[in-house]
Amino acid sequence: MLQVRTRDMPPFAELLAASPPRPGMAAEVRDPAEQDLLLVAADGDETTALVRLIGELGYRPQAMADPEAAIASALAAPPPLMVIDLDLPGFDAGRCCRTLRQDALGDNTYVLAIAAADSEAGAMEALEAGADDVLLKPINPQNLRLRLNLARRMLHLRQEMRREREGVVQSASQFADSHRRLIQVALTDPLTQLPNRRHGLDYLQSEWAVAQGNTLPLAFLMLD
Repeated sequence: MLQVRTRDMPPFAELLAASPPRPGMAAEVRDPAEQDLLLVAADGDETTALVRLIGELGYRPQAMADPEAAIASALAAPPPLMVIDLDLPGFDAGRCCRTLRQDALGDNTYVLAIAAADSEAGAMEALEAGADDVLLKPINPQNLRLRLNLARRMLHLRQEMRREREGVVQSASQFADSHRRLIQVALTDPLTQLPNRRHGLDYLQSEWAVAQGNTLPLAFLMLD
């Protein structure tokens, strides 16, 4: 009735021999999509060095210097990770973050803002607008690696939370379908697929209550 599939499982020794542990198997595996990174910064030697450093850390950076084009690109295909330089002329980091957070997909983007050491007000504005973290200049490989590792962990955590929510919704939907099927089976004759005696009595009780509550006449006809 529940259509639960069963099968004989092979011995555990055979399972272990079929899939032996690989070297480094316990290491964390990155999602290829999470390695994509959108870098919004002005053209120059500093940005070129940052792109090279991000690439050496295992990411695929896409650098954009046009503020409006960067926002449009982020909204069209929200990247998992976005690094923005608050010193980029003409770039409103607050508007960019707020626009992203208003989008269902953009709300999942991890935004790392890069700010000068003396621009505390700009960094706070970016955080209040929706940025996840701030990295102060000058940038060194150790601090950048630390921030990107933190971003990757947060992305993994968000992904697991989304999977759990989807699993709960799917389980609830499957339970509702099974419940409806069980009710149908309980109220249907298996041979003729017509409503059975239990269904008839329940229906009669419901109609009787309606007739009594509204002082209506009730006719009953039984054919054999």
